[in-house]
Amino acid sequence: MLFTYVIAGWEGTANDARILMETIANPDNDEMRRRGGPRGRKELFNFRHSSLRNVIERKQTSIVIACCALHNFIKIHAEDDKLFHEYENYEDEEGSTSGVELPLTEFNVSYAATREMTEKRDAIANQLWSDNHV
Repeated sequence: MLFTYVIAGWEGTANDARILMETIANPDNDEMRRRGGPRGRKELFNFRHSSLRNVIERKQTSIVIACCALHNFIKIHAEDDKLFHEYENYEDEEGSTSGVELPLTEFNVSYAATREMTEKRDAIANQLWSDNHV
């Protein structure tokens, strides 16, 4: 139950930077090549949000690798760890010992919550725009 090889950050889904680069390379998308900064609150918000998301995605790779290293450290140095003992011989319904399946979590977002998130996003976009144009 030790990780012997870890590759984190490989595509499971396409990230924003790849989509942006492919969009820019497509000659049908001339609007993506224009010069200058964002032209409006929503463009500015989307630009900043995308930049922040890229930073977070890069950090996630390090977190996955750190968790694997921590797992191995605990497994090697804490021989009596009760969670390792509890799951070391776990078999799922098909007889596989590949790991514990976690239940899927459903997110039901109400209309009120959606509206609240939209208002919050718009407030952030307005603040970014006013800070950017002082």
